[in-house]
Amino acid sequence: MVPAASTLFVSVTAAAQIPPASEAAPPSVANDLHTNHSVRERELLSALEPEGIAATRVALNEKAVAVILRVQAKLSGRDFEGEGGEPLDVRAQVQRLISEATSHENLCQCYIGWCPFW
Repeated sequence: MVPAASTLFVSVTAAAQIPPASEAAPPSVANDLHTNHSVRERELLSALEPEGIAATRVALNEKAVAVILRVQAKLSGRDFEGEGGEPLDVRAQVQRLISEATSHENLCQCYIGWCPFW
């Protein structure tokens, strides 16, 4: 006879020796682990800790705006401006993106230890 699933669950959790709440991590550590911040954002917060949270939010917002502007420039053809600061046409932009994607200078940054001259 096979025990019911709920019986198995209770016996497994009882055997796991789960510590009571009083022995768990301190509240500050527990709260830090359960926040919705990304790992990168937590690294930035710890690096800029003396300046306070307001400074980190401004830094994160500035970076976000810079990234969004770069994506908008790419989508509108202004990332690689043509002659006179005009946006590239679609064909020229595609050719430029292909040449950037296949350049040895950019590819070697993607793969550690890759040397195109060997």
